[in-house]
Amino acid sequence: KDQVRILAATGIAHLAAAQLASGGGNESSSSSSSRKNKRTGESDPKLELRQQADDKFTKASKIDTFFPMTWIGRGMLNLEKNQIDQARFFFQTTEKQCGPVLPALLGMAAVLFAEGDYKGAQSKYAMAIRRYPDESGAPARVGFGLSCYKLGQVDRAKAAFARALDMDPENVQAMVSTAVLDLASLDPTSDAVASRTEKAIKLMSMANL
Repeated sequence: KDQVRILAATGIAHLAAAQLASGGGNESSSSSSSRKNKRTGESDPKLELRQQADDKFTKASKIDTFFPMTWIGRGMLNLEKNQIDQARFFFQTTEKQCGPVLPALLGMAAVLFAEGDYKGAQSKYAMAIRRYPDESGAPARVGFGLSCYKLGQVDRAKAAFARALDMDPENVQAMVSTAVLDLASLDPTSDAVASRTEKAIKLMSMANL
């Protein structure tokens, strides 16, 4: 079990490093980077890290096919590659076998959001926050806020982003989302326009945009 756990955890760590290597970009941004690297003859760090993660998950599965952490890792890998159906399979399998554990809830929420089922995503994020109020952290609040925004629930979205910033003042997604919503709600005739614009710009600059 220890060997399987180490392999699965290492694979997940490679995926996290892959996201950092590309600034959290998705498959489309990775494809653009890959084209540039082909022209320059350089390897793509993100693709290499994904491959290393895949190798670790494969080795873990050969030892124990039913180890939940490997399923979560596989789901994350497929989600990162925009292979939504495969990601859904691994997250749903984890939920069926282990119950509503946090990684499976967040994974399914991300799958539903990617499919445009914002109500379903909102429900999964809400469940994750209720069951794991501390462990779910800022990312779950950001996901919940984005789902609210897509459903036209702007005030709930703002509250969720604010809570995310309370939990993690350096969360880039929460910073940017808060700034964008603040700018979008400005009344050009209001005396508060200048100060709120300055606040929004400051938040976006803090996010290194």
